[in-house]
Amino acid sequence: MNAFDPYFVSRLILALLFSGFILYDLIGAVVWYRQLPTFAQKLILLKLLQLRSPAIKRACVLIFSLLSIQGVLTVVLLRGEN
Repeated sequence: MNAFDPYFVSRLILALLFSGFILYDLIGAVVWYRQLPTFAQKLILLKLLQLRSPAIKRACVLIFSLLSIQGVLTVVLLRGEN
């Protein structure tokens, strides 16, 4: 009777790593944004709200898609599906 399941533990560790990466990225983005001068903060916020630039659109879509993939992988690892 072996109560230790290494497959479940490895999935749990990977899920914790993925969720840790998401949290670390969010905290890093907030800290970086708050360290900027007020003018730069307002400029970034204005550009993100406008989304007129194709480069900003591409960057936002890329960031969203990477975070979505990371979230899907975390859910799949937690469920144990292959």
